[in-house]
Amino acid sequence: MDELLSGKVTEKGQVTIPIQVREKLNIRSGDRLAYLIDDQEEEIRIKVIKQTTVEDVFGIFKVDKSLTFDIEREIAHENVSAKYRQSIKGDKEIE
Repeated sequence: MDELLSGKVTEKGQVTIPIQVREKLNIRSGDRLAYLIDDQEEEIRIKVIKQTTVEDVFGIFKVDKSLTFDIEREIAHENVSAKYRQSIKGDKEIE
């Protein structure tokens, strides 16, 4: 580890993430952080879960016929859910 960075915890339990960390991991407003606790090593790893936007799912549908709005919405929901599950498995980590 090159540099030890820290953030301040508020009364509500909110943590300020240093700008160097936000820039390095491309953390933006709306992104989520998953905390993985390793009791043996007494450390916590943090995974960045990027916020899914309309641009992320735009153009992923390849269809030969028109779909109803409800079917399009269901397909979009399935694709976004799959992308979210995948991001939980292997997004960026702070070690």
